[in-house]
Amino acid sequence: MVLSKREKYIAIGLSVAVGLWVVDSLAIEPYFEQADQVATDTQLAQQKLSDATTTFARQKKLAPVWAEIQSNGLLNDPSLADTQLEHALLEWTRGANVDLSSLKTERPLQQGMFDVISYNITANGSMRSISQFLWDLETASIPVRVTDMQVTPLQEGTDNLALRVTVSTVCQTQTAAKPAAVAPSETSDQS
Repeated sequence: MVLSKREKYIAIGLSVAVGLWVVDSLAIEPYFEQADQVATDTQLAQQKLSDATTTFARQKKLAPVWAEIQSNGLLNDPSLADTQLEHALLEWTRGANVDLSSLKTERPLQQGMFDVISYNITANGSMRSISQFLWDLETASIPVRVTDMQVTPLQEGTDNLALRVTVSTVCQTQTAAKPAAVAPSETSDQS
């Protein structure tokens, strides 16, 4: 079979077109898809690196603050934290000349790596004494937070107020406070 010149050009053109299509679908498109994927992965890795760098910088910056918090009263035992807060509340009410009506503890809650211990307090006093008590709460060296507060007058036109406040403290949970123990098999292997 003899092909005319025109048929030869058509066959060559068709072969080139098919060849280009094969090269495009097997090499060029996968190359660009892979290049796009690499660019996306690189951008994601750079974002993760930036986030990790920020986290490490923040951890380094906050390490002294965390050490100070632990040395100033963050405890590992919930009963000690409960006792610490109760004694502090009694001391602050006496110091501020507030009449304590009730001091009730709530059931401890676990939030993350902390146990939260709360007290509901009902007290009476003058504006000055209640504000002194609240100031003592807010400037305490132990970890304490006012979570709810209500101040109402006992009688209109007098300086005798009723205070209902909920305060809480935190302590590290027992599992968060303990370092990881070495398994017995690891110690025997090292001997």
